[in-house]
Amino acid sequence: MQIKFLLKSRGLFILLILFILSCKDNSRNIPERVIAELNIGETQEVELWNGEKIKLQVLKVEEIRDSLHHGIRGANVEVAIDGEEIILNTGNYNLPVTIGKVQVDCPFIQKYYSNAHHDRWGLTKDVRLRLWPKDSPFIEPGTFVYPIKQLWFASMTQSGNEPSYVDWGEHPAEEKIYYHSGHDMGGAEGLDEIISATDGLVVSSKNEVLQGYDTIPMIYTRPDAVNILDKRGWFVEYVHLDSIDPAIAIGTNVKMGQRIGFIGKQSTSGGWVHLHFQLVTRYPVSDKWGIEDAYPYVWESYVNQYNPPLIAVARPHQICWTGQDITLDGTKSKSFKGQIASWEWLFSDGNSAIGATQTRSYPIPGEYSEILKVTDSEE
Repeated sequence: MQIKFLLKSRGLFILLILFILSCKDNSRNIPERVIAELNIGETQEVELWNGEKIKLQVLKVEEIRDSLHHGIRGANVEVAIDGEEIILNTGNYNLPVTIGKVQVDCPFIQKYYSNAHHDRWGLTKDVRLRLWPKDSPFIEPGTFVYPIKQLWFASMTQSGNEPSYVDWGEHPAEEKIYYHSGHDMGGAEGLDEIISATDGLVVSSKNEVLQGYDTIPMIYTRPDAVNILDKRGWFVEYVHLDSIDPAIAIGTNVKMGQRIGFIGKQSTSGGWVHLHFQLVTRYPVSDKWGIEDAYPYVWESYVNQYNPPLIAVARPHQICWTGQDITLDGTKSKSFKGQIASWEWLFSDGNSAIGATQTRSYPIPGEYSEILKVTDSEE
């Protein structure tokens, strides 16, 4: 697992790359997240997909901003579920956590709108939460696969509202920030195969859009993009493709795992070879279109398909001044066969350290890359 930093002079800043229209089936026993949107202090009773009900309240929201760009790097969202309190961190490669009889995550907060350059979320209250029953899969088994044939975190990644940084990077002079709400996966141009994550109907491909879908916001209609409507009512989008398979024509039905095309750097990729993968839905609470954070779904599908013994995670990236302390955090790493026994860091200056988190500073402007190795108790 690699981590990178970018330090630029004049401003002297470091970029640290640490590494639904919801068509709800009203029948039971179909795993599906339930969306709740609340203001601070508001309480709601929420019914989960299995029929259980919980009492949910948002107590406090505290965003975490960098001191240079004032971009949101995360947020601590304090919630109470059936009277039990927990602090969630929003987006940014965080998986749902278990509290009481539910799993919950917070993909987005209203505070992002303070300096976001576009509304990609469709949120009208302070907080959006997603909830599943305890021990539930995040998505219905057999309906979603990992959309690219490559290893997890094989290259650069942008996900979960972290400010977009790859290629052109962040610039402190920009007042508005592109919070990357989709899920980007870097790769080898024309070589990594993109496959359909779901069964569904092709509603756009190769700059054509199926009649009746041309007025839906956030549908990509251009030569390098494919949009597939799945049974959940989600638009599953694949963008920057180097080539698209001839079978992926508008109006056709595709099967999960079917080839979409090959990874590329077309159109607005910034010259970076990657798959821009995102899920677009219409949220029933706000009746607005927005992006559904894909991270839990791609994580779960990858784990189910490839059965990795463990995954090292030291993301998202950060930005800071030269000489300023930053924390390298490997606590999002996970072992699937035991407990993580050690976190080993190899730093770009030749030093090393042991431990899940490390405090570092960088005195010289530039781009830095660090390596995290995790070992579990089974090895």
